[in-house]
Amino acid sequence: DYVWCHRLAAFAGYEEECAMTSLYETLKRKRFDQSGLSPRDLLRRDYKQWTLGDDVSVGIASFGVALNAMGDAGVVKATCDAFMRDRGVHVLVLMSAFEGEDGSFKRQLGFTSLDDENAQLCEKMVTAIGGGLGGLRTIEGGAGAFGAMAFHQGDAKASRKKVQPLLAEFLEAEKAAADGVG
Repeated sequence: DYVWCHRLAAFAGYEEECAMTSLYETLKRKRFDQSGLSPRDLLRRDYKQWTLGDDVSVGIASFGVALNAMGDAGVVKATCDAFMRDRGVHVLVLMSAFEGEDGSFKRQLGFTSLDDENAQLCEKMVTAIGGGLGGLRTIEGGAGAFGAMAFHQGDAKASRKKVQPLLAEFLEAEKAAADGVG
């Protein structure tokens, strides 16, 4: 991208290296900017769903804005609830990856469900997978974003490819315990 931006910038009349680099940075930032997306669009943007453990349907929505920047709390909660109902999901995990105000890469995780039984399952999940993600630190006031649990993820490099296997391992252990195995 960087090389092509410089080639195109030169073609467009940019001659100075700093102007080309500035153009590249602006285009890159705009390309990944998701701040204008609705909560529904954020959830749909990069979504995967699995049935794990004892027939627990888990959806993971990944997007590029902080959890508390998704929009109005009531709208986000209603959107998450409708999204889970439409897809038959027991637990919805929201994975937020974004650049913090200090310029560093950050990740946040949110967990939500439609009923008390699955809310308790979410709490167990958080406890079980937190260590594998460098710890999960509660976001102060973060739950208001969508009416559920919200956390800063200690290991910002741990993507869905790390989170999903941890969830699967936990749910398989829960199933084995319920079946009296192990």
